[in-house]
Amino acid sequence: GKMMITRKRSGDRIEFYFELDERKWYYFSYTRGILEAYSSNKEFNALIMDTKDDKRIKKGDKETGDFEYIIGSRRKKDDFLERFEE
Repeated sequence: GKMMITRKRSGDRIEFYFELDERKWYYFSYTRGILEAYSSNKEFNALIMDTKDDKRIKKGDKETGDFEYIIGSRRKKDDFLERFEE
């Protein structure tokens, strides 16, 4: 797997990539209360896409803030992995 933390004024970002084998992988990116997830596992992606928007949001308080998860994209995963090749 790979992990990267990027610090920016607009908010820190943490990204994870886990490869179970050549055909099974998961990518996660979290910044400012939003978790993006995308995988080679079509059922995993479908669970996220099929969940209604209001069910993917957890209301927080002033200290923790709201949390939402959304579907990511293969392109974001590819961009993330390319940064390790530079």
